[in-house]
Amino acid sequence: MPHKDLPKAVALFDELGWATAQPTDTPTLDIGTKEQQAVARRGLSTGNWEDYQYQPEYRRIDYLDGANEYMMTLFALRLGVAPKRIISIFRRTGHSADYRLIAELVALQGEDYARKFIAEAARYNETEGMEIISHNEFNISSFFLVNRHFPELGIPRDPNYLHAWALCVAHRFRVRGVRMKFTKLAEQLPRWTELESTFEEHLKLCLKRGVALWGAAGHVVVKAVALGKLPRETAITQLIASLDTAVRPQQRRQIIALLFDDLAITESEILAQLEPLSALLTTAEPQLISAFGMPLIRKAPAHKLGILVLPMLYVSTLKGQKEVLNALTTRTDMGIEVRTELRERVRELSQVTDKKVAALASTLLETWGIVDQEPSTSESSVHYPWHSTPELWRLPRFERISPTPTAITEKLHSFPVSAEVTTVESEQCLVAFNQLACQDLEAARSLSSTLGPQVPWWLKLPEEQEPLGVSVKSREYHIQTNLGSVPCLLSEPSFIDLSITFEDLLTRLDSYANAGIAVLGADFAIALSRLRFTGLDVDAAQVEARRRTVPVLSDHKSDKPLVAGEILAEFLADPTTPPPWLTTQLATANQSDSSSLRYRKTAINEREGAIAFQAARSGSILEPGVAMNLIALTKPTVTGGLELAQQALIDAWDRGILPPGVADPACLDWNQRTTSYANIAEVAVELAENRMLAVAWHLLDDILSHISRLPVATSQTVNIAETMHQLAPSIAHAISSGQAPSETANVPGLRHYAAKTSTNKTTEAARATINLLPEPVSLTTKENEVDLSAWKQPQPIVEADTATCHVTVSSAKNQPNTIQVLFPPNETTGLIGRKACHIVGKLGDFLDVQELALNTPDGFDSAWTLYAQWRGDRWDISKESNQKPPINERLLTTTAVFALVGRPVMGKAGDSWFEEFNDFLSKDKISSESLQTVTKGLLRNRNWSPVRILTVLTSEKYLHYMWPVLSECLAAAAKRIAAGDPAPKWLGNVLRVCDTYDDILIAATTAGYIPPDAWEPVGVIAQQKKKTAAVKKAQALVPVFLAAQKD
Repeated sequence: MPHKDLPKAVALFDELGWATAQPTDTPTLDIGTKEQQAVARRGLSTGNWEDYQYQPEYRRIDYLDGANEYMMTLFALRLGVAPKRIISIFRRTGHSADYRLIAELVALQGEDYARKFIAEAARYNETEGMEIISHNEFNISSFFLVNRHFPELGIPRDPNYLHAWALCVAHRFRVRGVRMKFTKLAEQLPRWTELESTFEEHLKLCLKRGVALWGAAGHVVVKAVALGKLPRETAITQLIASLDTAVRPQQRRQIIALLFDDLAITESEILAQLEPLSALLTTAEPQLISAFGMPLIRKAPAHKLGILVLPMLYVSTLKGQKEVLNALTTRTDMGIEVRTELRERVRELSQVTDKKVAALASTLLETWGIVDQEPSTSESSVHYPWHSTPELWRLPRFERISPTPTAITEKLHSFPVSAEVTTVESEQCLVAFNQLACQDLEAARSLSSTLGPQVPWWLKLPEEQEPLGVSVKSREYHIQTNLGSVPCLLSEPSFIDLSITFEDLLTRLDSYANAGIAVLGADFAIALSRLRFTGLDVDAAQVEARRRTVPVLSDHKSDKPLVAGEILAEFLADPTTPPPWLTTQLATANQSDSSSLRYRKTAINEREGAIAFQAARSGSILEPGVAMNLIALTKPTVTGGLELAQQALIDAWDRGILPPGVADPACLDWNQRTTSYANIAEVAVELAENRMLAVAWHLLDDILSHISRLPVATSQTVNIAETMHQLAPSIAHAISSGQAPSETANVPGLRHYAAKTSTNKTTEAARATINLLPEPVSLTTKENEVDLSAWKQPQPIVEADTATCHVTVSSAKNQPNTIQVLFPPNETTGLIGRKACHIVGKLGDFLDVQELALNTPDGFDSAWTLYAQWRGDRWDISKESNQKPPINERLLTTTAVFALVGRPVMGKAGDSWFEEFNDFLSKDKISSESLQTVTKGLLRNRNWSPVRILTVLTSEKYLHYMWPVLSECLAAAAKRIAAGDPAPKWLGNVLRVCDTYDDILIAATTAGYIPPDAWEPVGVIAQQKKKTAAVKKAQALVPVFLAAQKD
């Protein structure tokens, strides 16, 4: 709401001519008598200048009566309204700001006001990388204040100010990459003549305060060397020191570019930095090794090579390993101590699967005179004990912390509590803060004012309350704005999985009834979403619930007031249907934000780590996707790793909620088509080291099983199979000693690769691993697992229409394929004329409107876009889109299916088109017959590839629809090969899918769902003399499909 004196301030604004003045006039405009100023200042210091009404219709309410917000803000600045309020209004309105003018107006208020303005401006950072992204970078006004008006204030020491200064300097130096999001910003920046007088003082302060040198400040350092304002040695030392504080590889890459491209650092200068660089190289980061490790290996004193080089030998890339080994061969002056220090790691590298790395390492050992065959200390000789899954734990109760500032502050320091993630700790702080406010509101306000900027926003009391657009908005927002009058949180957890018992909820409702206060809708909604149903007698609970007549605050229009007890009773009867008064998404699952549990290289403890830690507090076995992504979160990140996630994984095992086999590899990153299992093998070894050998073994085999069903090949299988080989001796021992069940040796995924006829690193590792294991027990054959129930269901109906279609394969990476269409002539097709047209836009609403949007490169003569509308027996062309649904059953036509199948391509450009195809397929709207028809048509264009469409077959779910895509592709490939043409590039993908689902395809063929001759092309492909990978796959499939043809 606006302040009651705001209308008086607006009236004075108009009276004194501010409404018609220009910003440049403001330093000299009249601001009224002292009495008028005091009233206007009060009116402008708090409250809103605008509001929004949502009911009965949406509208904006302007409390300034049309006055210009920017000019009104300058008026407030002239009146001496607090800097915090001034900057808040500037940031809210988003108007273009004149930094020089603002500095001049601030200066009129005196030195003390200027000091407060500078401090407030320094709280914000409106830069991103090398770009000023907003008009609100008032640190630039601060520069003018200390440079022109109040030099005695000294240069602000805040990093936000210094970074803004560095960007201004970089802009004036025309540094590459510096950008202004708004062109007018460049005109506002200080000129070099203004910057030069304090340049060295600013630069020294930047270096002293640790301003990031991978951005603009780093370029300023380089330019300072060129200007003779900074010693070269100092610049190099500072840049190398900043490598240690850089978090992301890209940031270190930028610093390396400054050192090598701009400063042209020499090997002697690198050697002078041996001590700090040695510490950096312990991370074994490839780009650091290439840039600094190689010259240091060449130049470093021989006696220091051991401690310097050993970490580099653990670099993860083959390129890096080769570089380090090659560089070592040039150092013939290493003593026996250094060689002994490096010997074991070099010996390990001599045994790796990469032949070049192994050869380099072996040669180095020979050069050193080390040819003995000492037992290797490689991981393959390590024994990992088998541990049975612990029993499911008994879920502990949620415990409050003391409602005191000290307890809240200690909790904030001991665990990363944030507004982004809901955890036990965040709930404890919120509950305690609310209790504190109820007991001593001033103590809560005092605590709020002393907390730093990193705490959740709901622990900071706003100076002014924002208007609430809808009463159901945010639980934390409601508690914050009603602090001191909320008896308790209905959504306070009963157990540490955040769930709430029915009895606890009733007790809290009673406390509201006793206080005569209505419950907050958002708080009540979350309480309902957390309600535990275990052991609950729903009928008896409904009777008890209806006795609670506490009203609920909501903006939902209802004939009768909303009563908590009635809502609770209805929710108990049907907990899946959201209440009608719930106007926004509020529910917080019992496992907190576990659906956000996803590995990212930039993952941090405060977000992903906290989510993982809370997920491990589940009272039941983890969901497959949660388990998989919890495991994945322990992979390395740019900050090294997530301690909370690693502890959460151990906790989940100890609590019995992470048994072997529960993690589903198909859910990694919540993407069923993922093929990226990088570093999972290393994580599996860590699992084995932490008593979770059973989890690791099952997970690795499940990954192989999942990958074997993917239509696209991946190199990820090598590390997985080799890690299983590393664990196999421990598994064999566990089985033979009776610790592990005999079925542990079944490993169908591993045996799938071991049985392949091809020879590669994966199959070799798989066969070697199988040789270490006992025979499988009761290993069910594929044939016995086949389920043909989906094949027995009636196929969808797709109408065969009268259009002729062709596909033009896109040559651009960011474009889908184009589908041309030709319609039989009738009285409406004259609108098309003689131009060839193609289908544009999505087909998601085809079932509703039964039409295709058509276009040509330069439009039609009659309209830019035309619409082809299917009438059941013909296509009619119209200038207008059909908004009426069809009278008959909503069906696809063969032309629509042609477009759905033909347009998707690989990569991001094909994602939305593939999802559209997948959507229709999942809704059972595409038949196998229609797919057979359109695939034949699409294959007439030899450049069309089925690979993207085949990615839908990550499981056999749609195989009863998709099999003709396989058979028609095989037929087309066989025809081309028989004619002497090269095999299509996609043939290997098609054969891989056939191999994956051969059991189902054979069973369906035997049962009569697929004609036996559909697989004859496999024999034609297998007979080719050139033994390509595709030919070998076909040869392996011939006896399998031959048996189906005979049956």
